[in-house]
Amino acid sequence: MTLPRAILFDLDDTILVAFGPAQSQWQRVIAAFADRLAPHRLDEIVTAMHAYSRYLWSDAARHKHWRALGQF
Repeated sequence: MTLPRAILFDLDDTILVAFGPAQSQWQRVIAAFADRLAPHRLDEIVTAMHAYSRYLWSDAARHKHWRALGQF
């Protein structure tokens, strides 16, 4: 199993807005770490993050489960 090289936690939209102009925000954050994310391209990462975000938020039970995990 390969562990991720980086994880960005934003549990309450204080760093990035989940809805609205998020794509440009994600591009800036990912670009700042581009050298560490190789061989993945910036546009591929942003596309994958948006696809998963749409998947997560499209089902109320799914995002309710993951939101509950963030409450300590």
